[in-house]
Amino acid sequence: MLESQVMTFDYLNQPDTIDTANAWPPPTAARYTDQDIQLAISRFPKTRYYGSKRRLLDWIYQAVKDLPFNTVLDGFGGTASVSLLFKAMGKQVFYHDALLCNTISAQALLADELPFSDPSEAHDFIDGIKPKNGFIAKTFQGMYFTDDENRWLDGAAEAIHALNNPLQRSVYLYCLFQACLKMRLFNHFHRDNLNLRPNQNVICYF
Repeated sequence: MLESQVMTFDYLNQPDTIDTANAWPPPTAARYTDQDIQLAISRFPKTRYYGSKRRLLDWIYQAVKDLPFNTVLDGFGGTASVSLLFKAMGKQVFYHDALLCNTISAQALLADELPFSDPSEAHDFIDGIKPKNGFIAKTFQGMYFTDDENRWLDGAAEAIHALNNPLQRSVYLYCLFQACLKMRLFNHFHRDNLNLRPNQNVICYF
């Protein structure tokens, strides 16, 4: 289970950490207004995940904002959208999901800060990735991505897993997950329809 400590939430641009560990009732109402939370929600990462509660976050917030509580268990965390909401409210969040890819994404999204001293560090890392003919290139040729993209993904996976900082690994893997989804037609992997991607006549209706 991933524990997310109460933290300063970047989406709200607040300078101070909310310490609710010994405070009762929680000071959320005095610290953040409804407008603050709605602004934070609007800045949350977009998700391409069936069952995501992102579109329901405002409704969830309105339903629980006046309840007296300090901690939250997000037992089926998925995209971590609900966990992000409660962190924005100053709560201590415990995230859990059975899927490793979701847990990795949550580790990146719920981190207190990015694990880079400067954004150029991440740019340099990505620019330095060397394509290789690995598992992805050998197993999924012609299915989801082009041969060049498959080799780059193999190189990216090797470079990311070689990192010593676990939070950096999670951040890079989360970005890789999102990039792979965005590159896929309709964001799906349920069929090998790579031939449709360069087809200019294919229209996406959703």
